[in-house]
Amino acid sequence: MPQATRETLPPGPQDYQWPADEYYVSERYRAVYCPIPKVACSSLKLWWADVHQGGHDSFVGQDERHFPVILHEKLDHEFRLFAALPALGREPLKSEDWFRFVFVRNPWSRLVSAFLNKFVASQPQAEPVYQHFHNRWRPDAWQRLLRPRAFFPGARQSDSPRDAFAPLLRGAKGWRDHFTFHHFVDYLTTVELNDFGEVPVDIHWMPQWRFFGLTKFDFVGRLENFHQDFDHVRNRLGIAETPADVNRSTYAPPSHPLEVNVAEWPLSRLRRMEKCPHYRSFYTPRLAQIVGDLYRRDVEQFGYDF
Repeated sequence: MPQATRETLPPGPQDYQWPADEYYVSERYRAVYCPIPKVACSSLKLWWADVHQGGHDSFVGQDERHFPVILHEKLDHEFRLFAALPALGREPLKSEDWFRFVFVRNPWSRLVSAFLNKFVASQPQAEPVYQHFHNRWRPDAWQRLLRPRAFFPGARQSDSPRDAFAPLLRGAKGWRDHFTFHHFVDYLTTVELNDFGEVPVDIHWMPQWRFFGLTKFDFVGRLENFHQDFDHVRNRLGIAETPADVNRSTYAPPSHPLEVNVAEWPLSRLRRMEKCPHYRSFYTPRLAQIVGDLYRRDVEQFGYDF
């Protein structure tokens, strides 16, 4: 398996090393788990709390709308290597006596999941993307208005002036209703996904191979085969508990991408849907190729295809 270049994540203590110090460690089971966002990460973190503390209620809170939210920072402080067991040093990452596991996901599916969770659900991670996209779009915005489809890939001549002028009138906030998956992919082509660049890459759409760092994992499971693969982990560790489904989106049945394609649908329209469209519905052949190129190392290293 190709190894990533050692990466540090400033600012922070000089001995902190990303990604290794974000791994969850269990001295009791001599196990290491590498959390990768949008790959059953929330379920597996709460499962870790269940196994080690007999429950996870103390790691679930409420947001301002009184909806349940997972307290990731509290979980990380309790179980990650850097905070929980610093005295162990790097032994859990290298010793043959420890079992190290991680789960990965189809990159095309994972990217749609990140888009649905952070943009359609209006999470804070979307705001820097709107701003960056807006800064690139703004210089020739007036010229784009003369070519509606260039301004807004899903636009038609019949679209309302309010839709067309929202980002001009409201700035980056104007994209909160009008941003599309097509826009998101366009944004990703301008950032350095595979290394540290001028624009920081959010971990929710950071390529999965980067989370491996220099660590050699004993087991790489797949989200698409989660229950069977997780049984292997439980049997290896001798643990009976299974993770609960949390933060899981409800998807509509898959359809042929050419029948219903939502790549150009604005966020306001996607939010009105009762169920999330299947991930393939977000891709045109061109967008599928672009994303495949952007996440080429994930595709090749983990053996995925669209």
